[in-house]
Amino acid sequence: MIKQTLVVITLAVATAANATWFTGNQLLAHINGELFERGGAAGFVTGVASAINGDLACIPAGVTVAQMRDMVQRFLQNTPSIRHQAAELIVAAVLVAEFPCQEPKSGGRGML
Repeated sequence: MIKQTLVVITLAVATAANATWFTGNQLLAHINGELFERGGAAGFVTGVASAINGDLACIPAGVTVAQMRDMVQRFLQNTPSIRHQAAELIVAAVLVAEFPCQEPKSGGRGML
């Protein structure tokens, strides 16, 4: 399911840019890195979650940043073939797959 979601999201934004600012390889290195890098990775995951929550994903109240980071870390470790993709697409795909919205939301973005 996550791979299918990643493909859909990747195709949706493939025409937006050719360059990737931050890859899954880099994100995984940060998640597994020193304290400062781990904090940056957690902030990155939080930023993506905040951007898509309420629109693409419906993250329940009480879900922690650590939980989301762990989900992304597990996916990256288990799926090395996609790590070259844009990190924001990978994080979004994981969160959409883990926390799908039951009904399309109307209106703005929900914040964590």
